[in-house]
Amino acid sequence: WRLPDGMPISVLRGHTGAVTAIAFSPRPSAVYQLLS
Repeated sequence: WRLPDGMPISVLRGHTGAVTAIAFSPRPSAVYQLLS
């Protein structure tokens, strides 16, 4: 979600199993650093 207005940034589609973990980063580029 975008914090200022609460709008979702992206939605998981086609996911059928349980979500076991989520991550939050105040800097969007930091997520890609964690995944690489």
